[in-house]
Amino acid sequence: MGFLWLNAGRKDWSDVEVAQENAFDIGGILFFVSANQAFAGVLGVLFVYPLERFVVFKERASGSYRISSYAVSKMVAEVSRSATVVFFFTTIIYWMVGLRANAGAFFAALFIVLMSQLSAEGLSLCDSTLLPDPQAAIDPVFIVLLMLFGGFQIDITVIPGRYRATIAFYVRFYSRLNTGFCILAIALY
Repeated sequence: MGFLWLNAGRKDWSDVEVAQENAFDIGGILFFVSANQAFAGVLGVLFVYPLERFVVFKERASGSYRISSYAVSKMVAEVSRSATVVFFFTTIIYWMVGLRANAGAFFAALFIVLMSQLSAEGLSLCDSTLLPDPQAAIDPVFIVLLMLFGGFQIDITVIPGRYRATIAFYVRFYSRLNTGFCILAIALY
């Protein structure tokens, strides 16, 4: 993926014409990072927790441990796994693309991407507890809808007037993709 945007960020951003020509490319990689980590967070939890669910119920019924112990240990294990994956993914993409060569900007991007993935994992974990069958989970479909209505693919002005305010406020407010993208763009440029 980094080869598609190889050195796209290593431009003279003080030149207005260069900045206008390349801003779309940088927006594309920031959107891709947000979308990729949202799907990675969802799919990392969606098919694992329903399989663990029966074991947790059985061990909880036998009094082996409380549900709070399971929840805390699950979150600690998931955070360490997610942090490792996000660290390698972000480090490779960030420096291949040539985003701001600044340690503060790099660590801010790393933190933002990690929080985006953890929020996707949290939503997926909540969904997995409600729906015991992973095939019935709606998270991937929900993420695609958030991509569409989050302001990236569909222009809000083409939506009919009575739905426009609802979609513009609630969907953009709830969209982790839109939020992650906007925070990354603000932190890096």
